[in-house]
Amino acid sequence: MNSDRLMLPSLQIRSYRGIRDLVIPELAQVNLFVGKNNVGKTSLLEAVRLHAAKNPRVTFTSLVRERSSFRPPVTNGSRRGDLSSEEVRSAVRAVEQLFFGGFDGSPAAPILIGPAGLESDVLQIDLPWLQSVQPDLWSTTDETNPDELFFGPESPLIRIERFGRSSVLPLEWFLRRYGVAVGPESRADTTFVSANGFEAFRIGYLWDYVAEAGYGEEVEEALRTVIPDLDRVYLLGEAEAGGRSVFLARHGIARPIPLRSMGDGLNRVFGLTLALVRSAGGIVLVDEIENGLHYSIQEDVWRAVIKLAAHLNVQLFATTHSWDTITAFARAVRDVDRVQGRMHRLEVGHEELAAVEFSEEDLALVTRQRIEVR
Repeated sequence: MNSDRLMLPSLQIRSYRGIRDLVIPELAQVNLFVGKNNVGKTSLLEAVRLHAAKNPRVTFTSLVRERSSFRPPVTNGSRRGDLSSEEVRSAVRAVEQLFFGGFDGSPAAPILIGPAGLESDVLQIDLPWLQSVQPDLWSTTDETNPDELFFGPESPLIRIERFGRSSVLPLEWFLRRYGVAVGPESRADTTFVSANGFEAFRIGYLWDYVAEAGYGEEVEEALRTVIPDLDRVYLLGEAEAGGRSVFLARHGIARPIPLRSMGDGLNRVFGLTLALVRSAGGIVLVDEIENGLHYSIQEDVWRAVIKLAAHLNVQLFATTHSWDTITAFARAVRDVDRVQGRMHRLEVGHEELAAVEFSEEDLALVTRQRIEVR
């Protein structure tokens, strides 16, 4: 895939969580991000998820829910009476924590996410009430009443701007949406795979999508990197009777075997391949891609994933802190023709997060000489 065909040929992130200002001048079709724990790998994936979302308002709200312990006074979308000052303050703090400096109460600069140097495709998220309220008025003391200062049910809490269009989220909308169960909030061409993988119900939904799209054989072929004797994949059960489950038919075994009984590695590979098919022509984001995968199969899994990404024209972003994963990635990228792979090491220097780029040639040298890059 040429860089001019990538959905994100480069990346700049400003003011998202622990990332003050990060610029990655060049991305590849397959990108592996490494770095120490808490350096910002997952935050980078979340930022790309926000930028790629069809409805950033819903994705932003989902990220606040995932990243904070705040739970609003709503049940099934209905409010339980008026909000107290403390409840409003808690909601605002939860939102602020997605902005750089939000944990220490610093005034939040707008979040900016997009290709480096391409202002027309930048997603901007800010807190409009900060423009009318002096920072020293926002306090953690009981004397400060945010209701009296600037909040009512229809007061603007968040503003999101992209392509010159601006959308404002009132406090009440945010709280109502916050209390609704999470559904698919991203474009069909963007899929996020968490470190824990997909829930069982979503696996069935994704397999339906894959089978209808005619890519069942590609997924089954990828699964054979883990279980070579796989025959077919089935989705059995009735949705009305508690949902359907994925089963695998294997050579020489009379009855199909439930996927959930087959171990973390197979479930991980299945989730990865389903995500790639669902996001054909788009972006797949995978946190801690090595989870559940034994080191002995990682190279074969990487090779299957890279080939499928190339076949489906998918741009892949994955994170790891495993040396085995780095080595397997380097070998697989070298072996698969016409697919550009790149590793990016995230590191903190002079209080700023930076990315050090490793081309395929650099990766070969790193793995051959076992140079520490994690």
